[in-house]
This record gives sequence, structure tokens and C-alpha cells, in this order.
Amino acid sequence: GVRVNRLHPQGEELRQTLAPLADARTEWGFALKQWPDFLDEAVAAGAATRQSLAAQKIMDVLGAEHWPSPVLDACCGRGGKTFLMAELGKTVWASDVNVFRLRQLKGESGRLGMPLPAFRAGAQGPYPLRQSPRTVFLDAPCSGLGVISRRPDIKWKRTPADCAGLAGLQGDMLRAAADLLPPGGCLAYVTCTLNPEENEGRIEGFVRTHPGLRLLRQAQSDTAEGLGEFFYGAVLKKA
Repeated sequence: GVRVNRLHPQGEELRQTLAPLADARTEWGFALKQWPDFLDEAVAAGAATRQSLAAQKIMDVLGAEHWPSPVLDACCGRGGKTFLMAELGKTVWASDVNVFRLRQLKGESGRLGMPLPAFRAGAQGPYPLRQSPRTVFLDAPCSGLGVISRRPDIKWKRTPADCAGLAGLQGDMLRAAADLLPPGGCLAYVTCTLNPEENEGRIEGFVRTHPGLRLLRQAQSDTAEGLGEFFYGAVLKKA
């Protein structure tokens, strides 16, 4: 999978070059059977980023281009979805509890030429912010059952108790995000699992206990697409 950086001077030319090579695609994302040599140079130059097409599609389906900014990416990791949002023109603040991942994000920022504020914080809060974001994005820690194709060890390591514990953690993160949002703000939630307890069950239970939040949309990767990875996502709006 590859995402073309639409803001890069070479972006449009690269998109046209990749189009006939793709098995599946979105406007700026491509799934390829083979990785052409010229893409290594494009990635090094910041014109493209390695990212699965399924991960890009869940962001498209959830309408990331319409989320109000600034956006707080509260589980940014190394920044795959963080910079996707920045390429959409969003003002993005990035945070993560893991220092190593924040260092990786800083490296990605330099490669793409996209400086953005990044700080260490747990997604359960509190956040060292003077201004409230208008969207909080949670790419939540999850059981990973949708990405076994690239993490096969999950089949042997993950247990039902793990899933229940992660659902509890996700609930804490959702509550902290909801408290941070101003009226009219959006809360976007994504996992890379097919476990209903962490997906639609998690969101439906959260909305029941937080009547000030309304579910705008939810979606899950189509298992018939053949992309080999599966994501769930939901967008909530605060009254």
C-alpha cells in the first residue's frame, strides 16, 4: 500500500504513474502487487508514504476531509494517519504516550516537510493544552485482529481477557476525548480489529452513557475487497 502526498510538487505526476499499476485505489492511495523501484526514491523525497489502502479507505469513508480542525491525534504512533490528515489540509496536533513513537513521528515530519506540534500524553488525559481541539481522533489501541496478515503472532498471543481489557481502556480514552471537546466538536474513533466488543459494541455502549454525543456514522472494511486488512471506525458529534 502507498499514499501519494497530494501537497508535494511531484504528487500529481506520481499519482498518474501509479494508476495503471494498481490492483485497487482511492484518489490518492494505491494497493500494488509489487513495489516498483521508483517508489523508494519517491518515499525518500516525501512524495509518498507506505500505508495500507485499507487504512486509508477507513479515513475516507469516515469523512476525514470534513472533520473540523484543529485535530488532536491522541494516539498518533509514528504518524501514518496523522500526516494523512495534514495532507488533507488539517491543522493537526499529535500526542502519544510512547516516546519512541514520537521520535519516529518527528522523523516522518522531516521526511514529509510537515512540521506539526507533538507532545507526550496518555490518551486517557489530562492533556497539556491551552486551546480545545475541534476534533479528537483516536486510532485506539486494540486487539489487532484485523491486521493478522502483517502481524501473524497475534493469533497466538491475543486472549479474550486481552480484548476485554482493551475495551475498558478504549472506554477511558473515549471519555477523556469527549470531555476535551467543545460543543459541536467531533470525536473520531478507529480500530484495526473485527471484534464487536471493541467496535460497534464499544461505541453503542459509550453513546448510551453519554447522551450529549450523537453517532454520525460508522463503517467497517469490506471483507470482500481482498485488501487483507480490516478496520472499524465511527464519528461522534458533541451537542
